[in-house]
Amino acid sequence: MINVSDKFKEAMKKTVKTITASLVLDDNTIITGQDKLIKITIDSSGHLFGTATSVINVELFGTDYNLVDHTFSVIAKTLVDIENDTWEEANLGLFYVEESTADFEKKTTKIKGYDLMGKLAKTPYNSGTIQFPCTVKELINQLAERFEFTVDTNLDNLPNTTYQIPEDLYAKISNCTYRDILGEIAGATATIAVFNGKTLSFIDSKKKSDEDEIWTYDNLKTLKYKPKYGPVNSLVLARTPQEDNIAISDNDSITANGLTEVKLANNEILDDDRRNLIDPIFNSIKGLSYHPFEAETTGLGWHKPGDLVSAQAGGGLMDGKTVGWLDQEKFLGKNLLKFNANFISNGISVKTNKNGRITEAKGTMTAGWAVLSKFYDDVLFPAGKYTFSVDRALNHTITVAGNYATGGGYFNTNLNAGQTKVTFTTERPFRTSRVSIGDRAGTNIDLGAFTPKLSFGDTPTGEPYIGDDVSAGYRNMFDEFSGLPVNKNGVSLINLDGDLRLSGTPDRDWIQLVSRDITGILMDNRIYTIVQYNNPNTKFYVEISARKRDGSGYDVIGNKTAKTHNFTADFTKYDRYNMMIMCGRQDNTTPLPLFGNFGLFYGTFNENNLPEYTPYLTSVVSPRPTAPAKVNEIVYSQYTLGTNLYKPKDNYTSNGIIHTILPDGAIESKGTSTISWSTIGNYQMVLEPGIYEFSRIGTDWTVSLDSNAGGNHTLVVMGSGQERAIFKVTKKENGVYLAFLPGAGSTMNNVAKFSIKKAISAIVPVTNKNLLKIGSSSTSNGLISSVADDGTVTYSGQMTSSWADITRYTDFSAPLPAGTYTLSIDHPRTHRVVFKYKLANGASESQVINMTTASTSNTFTTTQPIVAGYLFISAANGTELNDNIKAQLEAGDVATEIVSYEEQNFTLSENDNLYKLTDDIYDEIKLENGVAKLIKRVGKLELSGDEEKITHYYTTKAGTIGFKYKNPSGETIFTQQNSTANIICSHFDAINEDAVYTTRENRTGVAIYGGYNNFPKYANTIAFWFSVPDQAYMKITDVASFRNWLKAEKAKGTPVTVYYEIKEPQITELGRTNLNQVYVTDTHLELGNGI
Repeated sequence: MINVSDKFKEAMKKTVKTITASLVLDDNTIITGQDKLIKITIDSSGHLFGTATSVINVELFGTDYNLVDHTFSVIAKTLVDIENDTWEEANLGLFYVEESTADFEKKTTKIKGYDLMGKLAKTPYNSGTIQFPCTVKELINQLAERFEFTVDTNLDNLPNTTYQIPEDLYAKISNCTYRDILGEIAGATATIAVFNGKTLSFIDSKKKSDEDEIWTYDNLKTLKYKPKYGPVNSLVLARTPQEDNIAISDNDSITANGLTEVKLANNEILDDDRRNLIDPIFNSIKGLSYHPFEAETTGLGWHKPGDLVSAQAGGGLMDGKTVGWLDQEKFLGKNLLKFNANFISNGISVKTNKNGRITEAKGTMTAGWAVLSKFYDDVLFPAGKYTFSVDRALNHTITVAGNYATGGGYFNTNLNAGQTKVTFTTERPFRTSRVSIGDRAGTNIDLGAFTPKLSFGDTPTGEPYIGDDVSAGYRNMFDEFSGLPVNKNGVSLINLDGDLRLSGTPDRDWIQLVSRDITGILMDNRIYTIVQYNNPNTKFYVEISARKRDGSGYDVIGNKTAKTHNFTADFTKYDRYNMMIMCGRQDNTTPLPLFGNFGLFYGTFNENNLPEYTPYLTSVVSPRPTAPAKVNEIVYSQYTLGTNLYKPKDNYTSNGIIHTILPDGAIESKGTSTISWSTIGNYQMVLEPGIYEFSRIGTDWTVSLDSNAGGNHTLVVMGSGQERAIFKVTKKENGVYLAFLPGAGSTMNNVAKFSIKKAISAIVPVTNKNLLKIGSSSTSNGLISSVADDGTVTYSGQMTSSWADITRYTDFSAPLPAGTYTLSIDHPRTHRVVFKYKLANGASESQVINMTTASTSNTFTTTQPIVAGYLFISAANGTELNDNIKAQLEAGDVATEIVSYEEQNFTLSENDNLYKLTDDIYDEIKLENGVAKLIKRVGKLELSGDEEKITHYYTTKAGTIGFKYKNPSGETIFTQQNSTANIICSHFDAINEDAVYTTRENRTGVAIYGGYNNFPKYANTIAFWFSVPDQAYMKITDVASFRNWLKAEKAKGTPVTVYYEIKEPQITELGRTNLNQVYVTDTHLELGNGI
């Protein structure tokens, strides 16, 4: 391949290009296409195990030339920047003039010449000019020195270059030329010898990564393929005509592909030692395969014999991409109560399952009211707007009520029969909440099963409950931040990002900084706990002042030097309680500033059982270390799979069904089920964390894959009509078994064969811009449809309902990430076309493509990935239809020209996936010109606690402690684009480490820190920070406890996982599609005046 720049190639591949050519003579005379140059043709020919020779023919205006025995270079130039008149040039070779013919009638001159290989073909070998014995490499170097050329090939990498040639092999060969000797060398080294100017290359049959040329139809005028050659699987070193041969073969390849033999005859270098020299040659060419071809191109004039090129093989997908995705279910703590009590209240039996669903609320009223939930009197709810909701309408009115914490009084709100939600507003914080039902004594009540939910705000939240057994965070009853900052008596108390900071120099003893009247919050004879999350001390602390009812003074409740202090509210003895933040004695030598957080909680706690801290009237959120927020990755429909793990051993009878193991591993199930399920066998499997495929052949009964690990639970259900399912295991499952779900009284008589295989590598589809995978044809409600190969759907008939499917429900090969999409159809119509799709969370939604009779597109946004879909028609019952449709679904908010859906599949490496941090930072597979490349910009770190390089990093003045994980190689792979790096983490929000380090912020979180400005910065560590309250609550105070927590999370199936930006994108070629490899043997290049 002629060495030309990428800019030259890009310009020459354009449809419209400006080219000029010139000859540069050996006396530096330049002949250009603008004056005398008419036409240039260069023909090159060569083959593997031989040499390539180029012949040039030039036609010039004029007859006054004398160029015989001169040399010249051919320079091609192309315009790359028209505004700045910038040209890029390429030297197409050095040529030796052999003939010059003047045509006086046409007033032109024709010149013929050769490259250096052609000159050597006309140079007879002169015995004695080469010194023998010598190695093949030394022979090459002697020729280079004699004819003043250089060699750009690393000869040490070629076969047989160290072989010693014992004598002059060519002295007695008549008509031997120096090109013949180069051809012999090429044969011995399994190469083709090619000159570019005065540089000689020995090119083997392996594609070079820096010469990965791809021809597409855009740059081809014609392309003709001949039957594929190869793969080479046999080599013969022959002596002819006597056929004294030495051969070597790859018999496995011959069996699989047929025989493709290379025969190399009468090579003088090889002749004396063919048995030893054949192996290196065969190893070099074994597997060589290509398509012989003929092509006419526009602009691709830099190729020479010996080039391996990839050429478009057909009209299939050549360009497309697929991008990564991550989704994290972050929650704001709006689902406030966990309904989890089982009790009987005034004749009504209430039962609640572990998911907060009331499964039973029935009985006969023995009084005028009954409670359906426990009294939530140990929680302080803030004033504001709330919504009480149920998942289905009930047949009786129920009441939500609460007692105000201050000022006395109460509120109640009714959810009437038939309603599913009611919104109400409380004017003050309330401390007691309950759900009840009211009716006459003796009334029979049966509400059925329902899920109640108390949500903060005016909309029922879709969040799961993420609090503890009491509430979603509303437990701290002490308001430590209101009214700050306080500056008095030489000291200052401020709220420093959720942390109290006391600074200054006190000018007196016992400074009361904050005082809160908590009388209305407390209830008589209830136990409460004061908590000091800092290191307790006598300088900065909280205590309660309790005023005696008899007027005799105050008692102090608290312990300055303890993290916790328990007390029982006693309204017989005291009529007022004030909780105060104090600065101690003036002569206390404890230096300021000091930092801390304080809380007041209902119940008995101690230093070994601290409550989780949240500020006053604040909910908990997720992610946080004690409540990870699940990070969802893409789950594909296809994977490469391991072996079948399900290997039943024994016959088994379960609930009336006899399950018999047949010789091929299938299971025969016969009998009548006595209940709704039947365990298929006593064989139990162990499934490690990962993705699995569950499939079956045979019976159509619903079947469940369950596990006994940590309590019986279902891993996946395969419904009737379903043959396979993909599911994920997050923690080790020790007791996995199969069960049919036939229903009580069902009779089974069937055979089924099951397979459970672990996924190894994801098979990822890459598509063009049309993302709508059309399903098969359908017959539905009077319409009959058919689907053509290009995705066009034809439908006709008379509607027998207001809707009719025109394609079948289709699972997409990969989920379409959440985002904005545009649907379009090829022409308007009077009836509506609707796209119904299923989301990753199981919900289904619909989008009308043509909202009016004139419209052909519609844009919509989804917050969940789209995993499947189909098209249906909406029209009046009885409508006659006869139409066809071509539809497109594409990313973005603009409808573009409709193309047919196409996809190509590529396999990722084991356990890899495609991720996305932001709209600019994401993994992708990009298919360009038939070559698929994986571009990884996002890394994944999953911690087990066993990592070698986890260390204590720093403890701030505020007490926030940081631990660092270090990349084992020490390489700086983690990227920080801003003060807060782009991170998605299962257990932490990303935080600004510089702000935490300097106590401007005091937060629990994860950080990448390379610097505080001039981004991007890079680091080889990731830091995990814990605030003082979280340290105390979680008991994470050193590296050992941090490691133990990491191990515990891993064991629960919720390992701490961090997704981060990689410093340098990692690019890996995944494969090629719709491309044939071709081997160039002959080229013809034409350059004309100004073409």
